[in-house]
Amino acid sequence: MGTDTPMEQALLARLRQIGAGVGQPVERCEEATQCDLLVVADSMLMRSLARRLVSHRPQMALWVLQADGTLADAQAPQSEPMDQTDIALALQRIGQRAGASVPGTARASAPQPAAAPEPVPISVQVRQHLAARDGSWLLRADGKDLFVLGFDSLTATPLQVDAIPAQLLGAAIGQSPQTVVLSPLDPAHTPLGAQQKTALVPLLWQAALRMHLEPTLMAPMDESSVLKLRRWPDFRVLAHRHDDFRLCTLLLEQACRAREASHRLGIDPGAVFALFNAAYLSGYANLEAATPESDPASGGAAGGTGQRLADTWRNLRTRIGR
Repeated sequence: MGTDTPMEQALLARLRQIGAGVGQPVERCEEATQCDLLVVADSMLMRSLARRLVSHRPQMALWVLQADGTLADAQAPQSEPMDQTDIALALQRIGQRAGASVPGTARASAPQPAAAPEPVPISVQVRQHLAARDGSWLLRADGKDLFVLGFDSLTATPLQVDAIPAQLLGAAIGQSPQTVVLSPLDPAHTPLGAQQKTALVPLLWQAALRMHLEPTLMAPMDESSVLKLRRWPDFRVLAHRHDDFRLCTLLLEQACRAREASHRLGIDPGAVFALFNAAYLSGYANLEAATPESDPASGGAAGGTGQRLADTWRNLRTRIGR
């Protein structure tokens, strides 16, 4: 990928850690033309050399390591930075495409059958298609057609006329991945019972809030996960939930674990879990690399952050006239 050996070793260790979490071992490959994944430094020269290699091996994935340490898929329509979830999902796809070979290694002469991959959480699938603006997909659960999700048009079409869309979608995404199927919509197939289209992102937000009676973090998140908001959500999804405004203010300023955010702002953990789910599923937030957790009970930085958040929140409410 370049001449910066320490950076290369650090990146390989990071990819190994992420790959291990989804059952996709990652190893260094000495012969670039036999690799399943090529990562290069983000420079004109390295991109040019990499594309020349990929032209002889079209099935090889090509990522670039940007100056700020983030990775991006050079073959995607929009080469946006990938977070940890995006990388994990991409490694799974590379592993499936390579068959029995291991991502980042030369193919074995007598490959062994690969173990069946773990089901990809529906939240990860939705985020991936949403980021790629990836056409129209049919969502089914328990054998029933529930929604046509238009990731390109950012619309959703409910197919069950007797159900509240947000509640129906929330119940579906709260199920295990084995019972929920997201598949490309066949243009020749017109699902019956279609209702009027609704905005997709606000629906995803509201569905995540309604996913569980007692909110828990959706996969792939757990209580060690660190979340950071990328931008302010649409004010339509926040409605008049003042605690959600406060949480968004915090998550815009810094990445946090759910319990840490709950303690700092004095908000019920269940409400924090629900907002984490909503922000993650609708694509407003990314998972960040974990850092040593700060002591919420300590003063110092936490107190300073709390005061700044209080000031920001006060100013925001003044501007919107509440």
